[in-house]
Amino acid sequence: MDAYHPHYLTGKHKGFWNWTFRNVAIGLVNEGTLSESHLQKLVAQMDETDASPDTVVAHCQMHQLIAKKPGGTA
Repeated sequence: MDAYHPHYLTGKHKGFWNWTFRNVAIGLVNEGTLSESHLQKLVAQMDETDASPDTVVAHCQMHQLIAKKPGGTA
């Protein structure tokens, strides 16, 4: 079994949560749950966080298990 928890201080992958939020938030704006102006404010704040060398961005812990059933196939 393997588990990893990537952390980023710099680089394009540091924006992972920002990219995810932007994609989800478009739907919220379209359904009227979130205003476009509030979305832009939140995105600007997330951009500042991504640009800050003092902030670490971490992905959730991910697990991968590859196994073979006894007497079966993978």
